[in-house]
Amino acid sequence: MTQALRGRFASVRSNTFLKHNAIFWMASLGISFLNYLYYPILSRLMTPADFGEVQTIISFLTQIGIFLQVLGLVSVSILGRYPDQAHRDKLIAELSRLSLFFSGFVFVVTILAAPFLQGFFSFATTAPFFALGASLLVSVPASFANSYLQAHKRFGTLSQSQFIGTVGKLVLGATFVWLGWRSLGAITGLILASGLSLLFALRKGRGIRHFVESNLHLSRPNLAIIRPELRYAAMVFCTSLTINLMLSLDILVVKHYFEPHIAGLYAGISTIANTLYFVTGPFVGVLIPSLKHSNTPKQNHYYLVRSLGLLLGLGGAVLIVFTLAPQFVVNLLLGGTYADYAHYLPKLALTLFLLSASNLVIYYHVILRRYLVAPIVLVALAVTFWLLSRYHADMGQVVNGLLTGAITLTSLVALFTARTFWMERRV
Repeated sequence: MTQALRGRFASVRSNTFLKHNAIFWMASLGISFLNYLYYPILSRLMTPADFGEVQTIISFLTQIGIFLQVLGLVSVSILGRYPDQAHRDKLIAELSRLSLFFSGFVFVVTILAAPFLQGFFSFATTAPFFALGASLLVSVPASFANSYLQAHKRFGTLSQSQFIGTVGKLVLGATFVWLGWRSLGAITGLILASGLSLLFALRKGRGIRHFVESNLHLSRPNLAIIRPELRYAAMVFCTSLTINLMLSLDILVVKHYFEPHIAGLYAGISTIANTLYFVTGPFVGVLIPSLKHSNTPKQNHYYLVRSLGLLLGLGGAVLIVFTLAPQFVVNLLLGGTYADYAHYLPKLALTLFLLSASNLVIYYHVILRRYLVAPIVLVALAVTFWLLSRYHADMGQVVNGLLTGAITLTSLVALFTARTFWMERRV
C-alpha cells in the first residue's frame, strides 16, 4: 500500500502538465490576492461613486483587450499548428501588426467619444476616458510580450511579470488616489504598472525583445499572408467577446441605469464575485498551450478533464464560502459601506463559477478549431443581452438576468462538448 502511494506521488511529481498547473496557479494565487487587495484598499480610499467609475473603466479595458487576446490565442495556435518556424514567425508578425492598427483605431475613437461616454455612464469628468485611451499605448506591446511567454510555456517569467504589474497597480493606484486624483489616479496607476511589467518582460531575454520590437513597425499588415488565419481569428474574437462581455455587462448596465452611488456599491459586490473567475483562470492558461492538433483525441481529453477537475475543485470551494458567508466576505474585503448589497453575492458567485467552467471548455474547442462553438456562445450572449435590456428595474433583475445567461451558456457548451466527444469515439 505504501509503495503504491509512493508510486502514485512520484507519477504526479513527474507529470509536466500538473507541474505547470501547480507552478502557474501558485504564482497566480499570490498575484490574485494582491490584485484583489487593490479593490478593498480603493474602496476605503474612494467614494462608492468614484469606485464605480474605476470599475467601469476596467470593464472597458477588458472589452478593448479582446482583440489583443485574439492575438495571443491565435499565436499559440499557430505555434502548435505549423512546423516551419519561419512561416510561423511571419504569420504572427502580420497578426501583431493588424492588432496594432486596430488598437490605434480604438484609441482615436475613445478620445473622440469621451464626452458622450461621460454623459452616458454618469462620470464626473472625461479624464478617465482619456486615460483609458492612453492605456492602449502600453497594452499593445505588453500583450505581445505575454503571448510570447505563454506560447513558449515560460510560466515562471510570465508570473513574475504579472506580479510586478499587480504590485505596481496596487501601490501607484492607491498613492494617486490618496493624493486626490480620484478615479483618474487609479487608472493612471494601472497604466504605469503595465509599463513596469512590460519593461521587466523585455529585460528577460532577446527572444521577447525581438518579438515585441519586430511587431511594432508601422507597416501595413499583409492580409494575403494572414488570410488563412482570419477565419480562426474571427472565431476567437467571437468567443472572447462573449466571455468578456458576460463578465462585465452587469457593471455597465448598472452604471447606466442607476445613480452613481448605488452603481458603485454594486460594482464592489461584482468585483468580489469576479475573484472566483480569476482564481481559476491559470488553469485555462496552462491548458491552451498543452492542446495540439497532433495529439490524439484521448490525449486532448486528458488535458481537458484534468484542467476542469482542478477548476471545479478550487472554484467550488470559493463558491461555498461566498454562498454561506456573503456578509462576512463583503465586510472583510470592502467594509460595511457595501454590506447592504451582500445578499447578491451568492448568485453572482454562482454565475462566475459557471462562466469559469464554460470558459475553460470553450477555449478547448477554440484551440482545436471547432468553429461551431462560436455561434453557440453568441446565442448565449444574445439571450443575456435581451434579458438585461428588458429586465433592469432593480439589482435583483440584473443579477437574475446574468445568471440565466450563464446557465444558458453552460448548457449549450456542455451539449456541444458531449456531442463532440461522442463523435470522436465513433471514429
